[in-house]
Amino acid sequence: MSDVKSSTYCNGCKKQLVSNSQAPCPYCGSLKKDQRVEVEELVLVSDAGGVLLKTRKEYYNENPILKWIVIIITLVAVFIGAVGGGLVGLIFGLILGIISYFLSPFVREKIIEIHESQT
Repeated sequence: MSDVKSSTYCNGCKKQLVSNSQAPCPYCGSLKKDQRVEVEELVLVSDAGGVLLKTRKEYYNENPILKWIVIIITLVAVFIGAVGGGLVGLIFGLILGIISYFLSPFVREKIIEIHESQT
């Protein structure tokens, strides 16, 4: 048996928000949001000793400020590489692109919670 739920919560006040809203939180004004996709699975395994209950939840935590920093760094790198011209502009644009590349995995992280109990 599995159950899938998707919801958006404010990272500041933890209240549930409209899923597709890009606006700040109407309760506290925070721009940070948690997009949660929860998958709950119940596995019952019976043996001579009892029953194993296993629950797994998956959701994503997004950092919108870091997302915009990565986007701005990427655009600035392209602009400096194109307009700056020459070897200096190319190297500086390449360095900014590399920084953006290494920051991008921290924009969105997947969180998995697993709980087990034996009865």
